[in-house]
Amino acid sequence: MMDVRLLLASPAQGPGTAEDDALPEALPLPTEIIDMIAESLSLADLQNVRLACREFNGRFTGQEFVGYFRDRVTDLSTSSLERLEAVASHPKFQPIVRRLKVVAVIYDTLTTELHLLDVRARMNYAGQEGRPGRRLAVQVLTTTEARLRWLQSMLEMQCQQAEDGYSALIHRLAAIMKKLGGLQCLDLVSAVVAGEDLGAPGRIVYKDGSQGFWHQLLPRRAAEVLHITTAAVIQSKARLLSLSLYATQRGGCIEAAGVASVLSRLNVEELAAALASVGELNLTFSPRIRPSSPEKDEYHLMGPSASIEAQASAYNVSRLSGGYIPPDLLMGVTDDNFDGIVALLRLMPQLQTLDLHMFNKLQDGNSEVYDSILFDIAQKVCFPQLTTLTLRGMRATTASLMQFIESPAKLRHLELRYVCLGSGTWASILPHLTKVGKLEFLRLSNLFDRRLVNLAPKDDAAMAEEMPTWATDDQLRTTTSFPCANGPCIHTREFGPDVLAKGLEFTSKERGTHLPTAMLKSWLEARLDEFGRSLS
Repeated sequence: MMDVRLLLASPAQGPGTAEDDALPEALPLPTEIIDMIAESLSLADLQNVRLACREFNGRFTGQEFVGYFRDRVTDLSTSSLERLEAVASHPKFQPIVRRLKVVAVIYDTLTTELHLLDVRARMNYAGQEGRPGRRLAVQVLTTTEARLRWLQSMLEMQCQQAEDGYSALIHRLAAIMKKLGGLQCLDLVSAVVAGEDLGAPGRIVYKDGSQGFWHQLLPRRAAEVLHITTAAVIQSKARLLSLSLYATQRGGCIEAAGVASVLSRLNVEELAAALASVGELNLTFSPRIRPSSPEKDEYHLMGPSASIEAQASAYNVSRLSGGYIPPDLLMGVTDDNFDGIVALLRLMPQLQTLDLHMFNKLQDGNSEVYDSILFDIAQKVCFPQLTTLTLRGMRATTASLMQFIESPAKLRHLELRYVCLGSGTWASILPHLTKVGKLEFLRLSNLFDRRLVNLAPKDDAAMAEEMPTWATDDQLRTTTSFPCANGPCIHTREFGPDVLAKGLEFTSKERGTHLPTAMLKSWLEARLDEFGRSLS
């Protein structure tokens, strides 16, 4: 690494000199190598690299290093904000930043504390002093204790920020956003950091809700970070073009009631002015999520005052590690508080791209309450500029879905993924989709009414004409269909302008029993992972 840094930063003479001409021709580096180099250098070294690259007219992939600064990340910790301030204060890097990602982090100390108990217990079986097993056990113990101290310090920092009311944090983040005059995109994501996620000093492996686990505190922290960032946007008067709120976070997304809570604490007129320029919104939300039994809920509500042994015995740690809960042990709570989602959309009249994704874990309760969300949006929100619309994991009625889709007059790109009809059938909706706006692209995937809609063409001749790729490509067939007793069930298809002009006609044949194949298992797992429990 040092050789690379010296090679890039050491020449002191300008281009065109004899020393410059004597250098060998440099080949472009892969993006992954560029990222590894950039993450390993300090800001001062990166400045030298950037300057050297300018002198050599991009010979040493200067544009790739410029691209490294376009996307910045902060978890709102003191050290993270200091690094971001250093970039925002530098005249050459300041105008480069286009996207800021803010991570809502949960520092999971309990998992590391439980691991520390196990490490100390194994010390008794590690042999005498000086033996290799003993030295390794001491090393593991030292590392685990250091990681636990770091996690506890970060947790104390978050608690101190909360006690201060986040006012100083909001002001500091707003000052950074104000300096980043070219900031266009703001992404909010959630993550859990435990002891095993800490690698080299300064490097953290974030574990989000999409990796199979959900943490009890994630929705609350997600709402806190949404409040902090939106308040900072208001103070900085940043003109954002794109806003992503926990998109594709699945179990780690914000709850619908949390959005309403955040909006109630902000000045609506100031927030409307701050979000008036947003043209793209990606929002993943969920109903309220709770553990599926009081015992699991009690385990997480014990708090840090309880002893580690008491917390460990409150639930079987082999099944529930630290603050994580496997998704199959969760349940949703029927919650019709979607007013916050509607109010947020009303603040963005210039939306051109909208992606709404609801992650559902409803186990008890009546899912019909979710039929009203699209109806409320269609009744209360106008999208005069909307050209691209994606609905994922939503439940609707025939009337509410058609009203929602037909309202944007400029709609050209439409995706419906795992949309469930509480009343009516898709047979009455699909023929009308070709008449929506100025539609040029349509993607349908996992449509449900009383059952899964088979999107296969009406007859075998049409299938051969429209889907030659599907018939020959095994990989595509695996991701768009699964076999049934009387033929394949095609659950995902895309349609271009030529097919849309002819109209949509699908088979009415019953495919019979789903065959227990790897394709069916993969489809079931992917659906559960991305959308949660069935709403049909």
